[in-house]
Amino acid sequence: MSDLADHSIRRHAGAAPPEIRALAEAAQAEGHRFVQRTLDEWRAGDNRFDAPGEAFLLAVDGPPVGLAGLNIDPFLDDPEA
Repeated sequence: MSDLADHSIRRHAGAAPPEIRALAEAAQAEGHRFVQRTLDEWRAGDNRFDAPGEAFLLAVDGPPVGLAGLNIDPFLDDPEA
């Protein structure tokens, strides 16, 4: 296991980061589609994590090793949720 000090988390804004293409391919090879789905939604404009209070984060150790997206809860004002 590598030392966590070797990794960093950075916030990303703007166009979908091209360096996560390899991460998407590696995840897909392991049967996980969430990275590709994140890229697809970003490209389509469906979800870019760019609303106030939202964020797109990359875990990096040289190339990206993980990602996370934080969205505003769409049911925040729904008392039934």
